Amino acid sequence: HRRRLWRQQGVDIPDAAPIGQWLPTRAVDGLVGVGGRVELFDPDAARVAVRPSRSRRLISQEDLHPRSIPIIGCNKSVRRAALEEIGGFDEAMGPGSPAGAVAEDQDDLSRLTAGGRHVIYAPEVLVRHDHQRSSRDDLTPIRRGYARGRGAFYWKHGRVGGRRIRKVAYQEARSLLIRLVRRSGQPGPIRMAWWLASGAVAYARASRASAPRSRPQA
Repeated sequence: HRRRLWRQQGVDIPDAAPIGQWLPTRAVDGLVGVGGRVELFDPDAARVAVRPSRSRRLISQEDLHPRSIPIIGCNKSVRRAALEEIGGFDEAMGPGSPAGAVAEDQDDLSRLTAGGRHVIYAPEVLVRHDHQRSSRDDLTPIRRGYARGRGAFYWKHGRVGGRRIRKVAYQEARSLLIRLVRRSGQPGPIRMAWWLASGAVAYARASRASAPRSRPQA
């Protein structure tokens, strides 16, 4: 599992190609992480897992909405010391996890920025993402993983003083209920609700069954 490889040097997980010099051009005091622009490697691929914004900014807690993450893992670098401070990656919060949850970037960034550490989005830091997905069948597992990831994230961060996260979870649940009444939207609201709930339950079970994991930062 690639979430276990961060302590090893020289690990290569090539699904994105850096363009030019992969370094931000301006320094930020206290910087512990940087991410940047993500464009498609194949212009015919589905337009998912991209971040085309050209606006440089410091990432705050308010930027970290579970359905819109400003920095994603294929173009993200974090200082090892900062990862150690927050307890490393949560292996139950990413691809290959028991929950099938895909919310590792949201989880990492939430714990990093909660402690007052500085993470920036720098558009000059560019990669082209070769995710090799184009059809509807290709995208369904992604949507399922993201929904399960949100469920796991709501469970983990909403229980520990996460009033803002509980509010977001409520808003998504309310939106699904409205869609159910109106019978509109894709994927169907019942299926989406099931994915969210199954992610939360699977994460809760995995957390109880394993050693203590990384905790949300107050």
